[in-house]
Amino acid sequence: MGECEVLARLPVRATTAMTTSSSPGHIEADDKLFEEAARWHIRLRDPDARPELHDAFLVWVRQDPRHLEAYDRAESLWRSMGNADTAEMRRDEKAIASLVAEGRSRRRAARVAGIIGCLLVAGLGLWQGPDAFDSLRADHIAWTGQRESLVLEDGTRIDLNSGTAIAVDFTDTERRVRMFRGEAFFDVAHDIAQPFVVEMPAGSLRVTGTRFNVDLTRDVADIALVEGAVTLVARNAPDLPTNLSAGHQASVRPGSVSAPQSFDTESRTAWRSGRMIFYRTPLSEVLAELGRYQRGGIVLMNDRAASLPVTGAFSTEDPAEVTDIIAETLGLSVHRVAGALTVVR
Repeated sequence: MGECEVLARLPVRATTAMTTSSSPGHIEADDKLFEEAARWHIRLRDPDARPELHDAFLVWVRQDPRHLEAYDRAESLWRSMGNADTAEMRRDEKAIASLVAEGRSRRRAARVAGIIGCLLVAGLGLWQGPDAFDSLRADHIAWTGQRESLVLEDGTRIDLNSGTAIAVDFTDTERRVRMFRGEAFFDVAHDIAQPFVVEMPAGSLRVTGTRFNVDLTRDVADIALVEGAVTLVARNAPDLPTNLSAGHQASVRPGSVSAPQSFDTESRTAWRSGRMIFYRTPLSEVLAELGRYQRGGIVLMNDRAASLPVTGAFSTEDPAEVTDIIAETLGLSVHRVAGALTVVR
C-alpha cells in the first residue's frame, strides 16, 4: 500500500433498516450478490483454504464497496440462524444453500435489509486494488504473508517479498523481468553481452550485473542500488535516462526519475530476513509497510496520527500483533473488518 486511504465502517443501531427497491431487476441483482457473498463466507472458513482463495476474495471485495456490505450481511445472517462455526459446516454446500435461501426468504417477507456496515471511501481508495490479472500473467508469485526465492537459468537470484508477482522472459540478446507488483531483491549474474532489464509500470532499469532492491507502490518504483550501477528510465521520458551508483536510491514515476539519494542498506533490505526496521518513520508509512504482510491491508483513519514517528525493529511474521503494539503505544484503537481489513483510528 502507498498512502493510506480513508475507509470507515460505521456502527449501526439495531433498529436501523434500509428499504430496497421493489424493481424485480434490482432484487434479482441483490440476490445474486448476496449468494456470491454467502459462498465466500462459507469457503473462507474452511481450515484448508489456500492463500490463493484469500487473495481471490480480496480481488472480489475491492471490485465494488457493496461486496463487503453483502459479505457482512451474510455473516450476520449466518450467526442469527444459530449455525455452529465448524469445519464440517464451512465446507458444506447445503450450508451455503441454506444461508442463501434464508436470505431470499427474509428479503421477500420484509423487503428490508439490516445494515450491517457502511463504507466511506475517499479518493482513489482501496477498492481499486491490484490488477486482477497480475497472478495470471506472472511466472512467479509470493503470496501475501510469504517470501520466495528463485534462481534463473543465468544464475541470477531473485528474492520476492510478500505480495509480489513477476514474469521472466529471456532471449538470445536480453534478459527481461516484468514486475507487476510488490518488492524484490535482485542479485544479477554478470553478462555484458546480454543486458538484464527490469520492466515496471512506471518505467524500466537496465544492468549487466549488480545487486539492487525494487519496491513498487502503485505507479511508483523505488530503486535502491547496493552494488554496481544501473540506468533508470521513466516510461514517458525514454530520452532522459538516469544513472544510479551504489549506495543510492531513486524513485521512478511514469514521467520522471527523482534525484538520487543515499539510503541505509540494512533497513531497506531487512525484509529478506523477516524484519522491518523504522527510525522516526511516520505512522502512515509504517502501517503501509505492515499492510504488505497482511491480507486486506491496513487503513489509518486518523489524520492527526499519520505523521507520528515510529522507531523500532519488528518481525514480519505477525503484522497483526505489531499493529496492536504500535496502536496501543500511541493511544489508538484497532478494528478488524470481515477478517480481512484492519482499521486503525
